[in-house]
Amino acid sequence: FPSWCAGLFGTYGIGSVGLWKFSVVAELGFGRWGGCYSIHSDQSATVAKYGVMLYSIDLPLLVRAERKAGRGALFIDAGAFLSYVPWAKDLENASSGSACSDLVLSIPLLPGACGGLGYELPLGRGKLSFEIRGDYGFETLTTSTTTGDGTLSACRLSLLAAYRIPLSVK
Repeated sequence: FPSWCAGLFGTYGIGSVGLWKFSVVAELGFGRWGGCYSIHSDQSATVAKYGVMLYSIDLPLLVRAERKAGRGALFIDAGAFLSYVPWAKDLENASSGSACSDLVLSIPLLPGACGGLGYELPLGRGKLSFEIRGDYGFETLTTSTTTGDGTLSACRLSLLAAYRIPLSVK
């Protein structure tokens, strides 16, 4: 399922140790995430697999360590996130794309931890950034559908690309 995310972020430098520079990064994003979940029926051992599409507002707060590497900078970041999932779709017949229904999530507010590894290159006024990031939610999304109850793990692995433009604040 195609996924995407768009947002804003800000960075505040907090110091350096040796070759490493440290900063705090706050992000605000809106995204659509695809995935699969299983429904287990209490009456039998039957397991049905469904596709799901989640729309979320994400707020990660990260500590970033970066150091010069070639023309750019290598960075590692880690921190916490809070995601609000106002809307989710159950793609009941994901292969044919014929039916969609709303999912009811028992917990629409999801806390978690995240971390990533990336590389930034200077480009024009800003920096071109590439990152692989993993998110682990501390809650499991529980769904209720007409076919039974199911769970959706709140984990994702993302490949991120961004163009960072510095803004001057006076």
